[in-house]
This record gives sequence, C-alpha cells and structure tokens, in this order.
Amino acid sequence: MNDQIFISYSHKDNEWLERFQVMLKPLTKNQSFILWDDTLIKPGIKWKEDIEKNLANSTLALLLVSKDFLASDFVTDHELPVLLNAAEKKGLVIFWVPIGPSMYKATEIANYQAVHDPTKPLNTLDSKILDQEIVAICNKISEMGRRN
Repeated sequence: MNDQIFISYSHKDNEWLERFQVMLKPLTKNQSFILWDDTLIKPGIKWKEDIEKNLANSTLALLLVSKDFLASDFVTDHELPVLLNAAEKKGLVIFWVPIGPSMYKATEIANYQAVHDPTKPLNTLDSKILDQEIVAICNKISEMGRRN
C-alpha cells in the first residue's frame, strides 16, 4: 500500500507547493507515495468533501508553514485540527517545513519537531543551497514513509 502525503499550504505560498511537488515527483513515479493537495480537486466535485476525504486517507502530512499559512482561516480552522487529531489518534506523521518566518510557536505545530530548522526558514536560504535543503527534507519524508 502506498503512503499518501497530504500537502497543506497557503495559496499565497503556491511557489513552495510547486517546488515540493517537483522534488517529490520521483517518489510518485516509482509509486512509493501518492501526493495530494487541493490543486487535484476536479471541476464539479464538492471541494470541501474532497479535502476531508483525502485528509482521512493520508498517512503523512506535509505542512508548508509561513505567516500566510498560519493566517489562513481555512487551514487553521479546518485542515490543521483534523491533521493534528489524526496525528494523535491514528499515527499520521506530521512533517512541517518552515518556509518563511512565522509565529508557529503560538500554535500546536510547535509541539511537533520540524523537518527543517525553524530558525532558518527556506525563504531565507541562499539559492545555492535551497534545492539541497529541499532534497534533504524529501529524503526524510521518504525514509519515514518506508517505516510506516
């Protein structure tokens, strides 16, 4: 059975979603993982139900945390509570990535170990090492998925 990764992000951080989609593509091509994010919602589908179904089917969650992520009412009121509850009760693995400085310490996210040093958010890194850091994050996701 493949692990499904639910990617939670702010639409204002779409460029980061795309970076992770591209970097994780080899894991989806070799069928180790299924990636799901809201860009996969098809026209005519009840979007909120589709999000809820995929939240429930996921074994891993990738949270792209920024100030916009934490300011998103939909993320904080609908996605995060479900994901954090699933982590507590069903063993969902939470991978949160600080893509920009934020007030994450004032949220439940602070209770989970970040997959990258929160004092050095991705958007503060030199472009020469950014892809290397994203590869390292994706490798950690791959390793954790194989353990489940």
